[in-house]
Amino acid sequence: MRARLRSESGQVIPFTGLVLLVVLLGVSALVIDVGVWLNRDRHVQNVADAAALAGAADLPAQAGAAAGDAATYARINGGTLAGVPVVTADTVTVAVTEQAPTFFARAFGFDSATVHASATAQVDGASSINGSGIDADGTGKPVPFAISESTWTSTGLDTPVTLTFGPANPTGHGNFGIVDFANGHGGTPPKTIAGWITNGYPGQLGVGSYSGVPGNKYNAIRGAIASLVGKTVTVPVFSTTNGLSGANLTYTVVGWAAFTITAADAGGSATTISGSFVSLHVEQSGPPAQYFGVGAVRLTK
Repeated sequence: MRARLRSESGQVIPFTGLVLLVVLLGVSALVIDVGVWLNRDRHVQNVADAAALAGAADLPAQAGAAAGDAATYARINGGTLAGVPVVTADTVTVAVTEQAPTFFARAFGFDSATVHASATAQVDGASSINGSGIDADGTGKPVPFAISESTWTSTGLDTPVTLTFGPANPTGHGNFGIVDFANGHGGTPPKTIAGWITNGYPGQLGVGSYSGVPGNKYNAIRGAIASLVGKTVTVPVFSTTNGLSGANLTYTVVGWAAFTITAADAGGSATTISGSFVSLHVEQSGPPAQYFGVGAVRLTK
């Protein structure tokens, strides 16, 4: 007589259900915690981006402050730096970490997760300036009083300074630091040049070679600067001249600086313009030029 075996198929269903429940809980834990981690990842990336942009805004005049400002910005926004920000002539790179808490994943031995982010910001100088300025009120209007690259570098941003033009501070023989935006090589009337100072230049101005305004036209031009007291203008920054004199002298303009004028004196042999260099954001058009406070700060990665 054969014995009848009892069926155990009914016991498989509860066991399978238990396994599926454990798997479902594990997946739920992973989904919830990954969501938290992704949220922290977005936050830490935003912190890194903003810190890099804040640091790059100091370049190149205040390169020594760039790393500190980037670090401060990261800290006050809840990020922890993963090392000192790396600063070059025109970029700041910031690496930030943050601990993301876990909830359900703790059951599997994960108490927290470290999220990382990095960002690099770069300053690009404006290669062209609108003659009427960048705003309806004329902010950023270019004026033809040129400054040397070394003057800007040695002064930097937001530092009171007095700039001197005229026979008291000649750029070359018979040339007093005033450029001819129309490249007239001595043929542009003084009235036209004075009009650029008070009303703006009728067009776009870029970098490159500009002829100087000969010294015999200086007296007819200098008085117009008084109309700009209290305003922010842009001035061409030159690296070198060709070393010639008068109308034959040319300036190699390599970028633009912004200057807020607080006082001006056109008397005597010198025209003095007092104020400070400031940063001025303008939209880029064309390839970037050297950065002297006028241009844009952008994320490169």
